[in-house]
Amino acid sequence: MLLKECHDGPLEGHGGAKRTITFLKKSSYWPNLKEDVEEYVKTCLTCQQNRVVNKKQIGLLQPLPIPEGPWESVSMDFMVSFPPSKGFDAIMVVVDRFSKMAHFIPTKESATAQETGRLFFTHVFKHHGLPKDIVSDRDPKFTNKFWRALWKRMGTELKMSTSFRPQTNGQTERVNLVIQQLLRNYVAADQQDWVDHLELAEFCYNNSEHL
Repeated sequence: MLLKECHDGPLEGHGGAKRTITFLKKSSYWPNLKEDVEEYVKTCLTCQQNRVVNKKQIGLLQPLPIPEGPWESVSMDFMVSFPPSKGFDAIMVVVDRFSKMAHFIPTKESATAQETGRLFFTHVFKHHGLPKDIVSDRDPKFTNKFWRALWKRMGTELKMSTSFRPQTNGQTERVNLVIQQLLRNYVAADQQDWVDHLELAEFCYNNSEHL
């Protein structure tokens, strides 16, 4: 009766558990009062039917489009917090979404978009050309600066149609786990020589049966 009065009544308007508890404590007490109120509010049919949901409506999952050829669409991710090794503490991972071939590029966690653009140009573009799009979880401001740096590196000021797709890509996350496993087999106990084994890890990955 007390729960109904302090929660369902027109003066309370089906307030939440916290509000109901505060109101009850002004005049009543019993063991497990808080738990009883929370359970009552949680199972209140009126609240469930009429409560406004403030969260943005969740849309359907949108799968990434399947690329039609090798190096038309690539995913780019960064593995960070590595022990310092020859001035590097991170790995830039670029994976071709069509063939699954990948490049593992040593870099710094603090690398700017301009520096990342230079690395992409040096290690990816010179071998495969420019993809139609890049899947990346990085901040849009970062990716925008990355593109401008890449075009500048190519010596053009044209605003080309190549685009980013800021979507999570489980494929690259899987490659990151493979990199860790490969490096763990060869690095020293202090793990400060991982850069020396990165090219070998890339060869082993690209030469595996998944390609």
